[in-house]
Parts: sequence; C-alpha cells; structure tokens
Amino acid sequence: MSKTSKRITNNRRVVVGFAGRLQWAMNAKSLRPVDLKKKLRTQSSHVHHWLSGEVTPNATTLVKMSEVLSVSIDWLLLGSPATVTGEVNAVVLP
Repeated sequence: MSKTSKRITNNRRVVVGFAGRLQWAMNAKSLRPVDLKKKLRTQSSHVHHWLSGEVTPNATTLVKMSEVLSVSIDWLLLGSPATVTGEVNAVVLP
C-alpha cells in the first residue's frame, strides 16, 4: 500500500490512515492543500508531509485542523470508531 494509505477495492476507494482521512475531509470541504495551509497558518511543506503520510501534525495543529475540517481529532487520528482490536476502520468512498 502506498504512503497515502489508499487502495481500490471492488471499484471503490477505501481511505485508511491519517493521510487518507485528511484528504477525504479536505475533499468534503472542497479545500485544496493551499487552502488548508492558509487556514492553519502553516507551511506548504507541512501539508504535503501530512497528505503523503510521512508525519502527523502536533496536538495544537490537530485541534485547529479538526475545527477547520469539522471532524473530530479522534476520527482524524484513529478513524471512527476504532475496533476493539485496535484496528482502524476505513471510510469507503463511492
């Protein structure tokens, strides 16, 4: 699986991992990476690293990110809800 943590299953895109959920939330809000950068007052390279799955933002940024994207921090980090075994649920997109 790629760093973006996306895969195709039965002609549906399954979004897993922080990077995939971030991309999904940005798409839901019609935000481009440059828009998120401006709203979070951060560097373009930070957004790129988050979307590529290389790093996860710090706690302060996660709080702001969850407000901007109208999603919970738990969902961004873990998916919603996490399973009992600790595996993270994926979001299936049409």
